[in-house]
Amino acid sequence: MARALDVVGDRWALLVVRELLLGPRRYSDLLEGLPGIGTNVLSTRLRDLRAAGIVVHRRTPKPTPATVYELTADGRDLRSVVDALVRWGARRLTAPDTDDILDPRWFVGSLAALIDGKTLVEGTTYRLDVDGAPFTLDARGGDIAASHGPPPAATATLKGTLRDFFNATRGDKTAARRLVVEGDVRAANKLLAAMTGAATRTT
Repeated sequence: MARALDVVGDRWALLVVRELLLGPRRYSDLLEGLPGIGTNVLSTRLRDLRAAGIVVHRRTPKPTPATVYELTADGRDLRSVVDALVRWGARRLTAPDTDDILDPRWFVGSLAALIDGKTLVEGTTYRLDVDGAPFTLDARGGDIAASHGPPPAATATLKGTLRDFFNATRGDKTAARRLVVEGDVRAANKLLAAMTGAATRTT
């Protein structure tokens, strides 16, 4: 444990990993997704994580070339660590205040940690449009994989505001009814039930 914390125990390190678990990100995306980190700290964390073999960076091809950061296989192995911290932290989570900073990525990433994948039909793919941002949830092998961006094809799509999604997971039926469902309604209802069950287990 001490050796692991030598690598990822510095402040912000696991939050950088959390951001990259949903897919590659540009430096500016990471800076925006980690409010308060500061450019010097982010640069240091990325340098250290690269040196440890947890993160790599690469250039994307034309027509929109950019440098992106992504996790290595070793870095992706940290998902279980991040998920465990999400479940532990969810027990201490309260309703957001008006001045709290919220991000759809954080919500969707947490869903992958909190939902029991065995409650969903194997091979089901969901598209979540949260505050207009598209995400994918894949139910495979009893696990839930989350990624930023739309799937090629979705079994069901749920659309709504981040606040309605959050409140729906807390059992707010009014918020759940405001979510727009497209595709397989039964599959969508299974996901909503799993989301509510996840919140119930952590309170």
